[in-house]
Amino acid sequence: MYKQSLDRIIYDSFKSKRAFSEAMGVSRWTVDFWIKNPGKIKAKYIVSISELTNVPIEQIKLT
Repeated sequence: MYKQSLDRIIYDSFKSKRAFSEAMGVSRWTVDFWIKNPGKIKAKYIVSISELTNVPIEQIKLT
């Protein structure tokens, strides 16, 4: 199964990190941290990312 990186998912769905961070209710610094360290994203945020972007959790690259 093809896995997509978080930055690709963000730009495909929201076109900018700012719009994504506002939709998630987190700072842009947090989004940058997630992109650099996808393994440190908490489960509740992974579910929210999946719901906001319509990308199944299994397709989000978390390593």
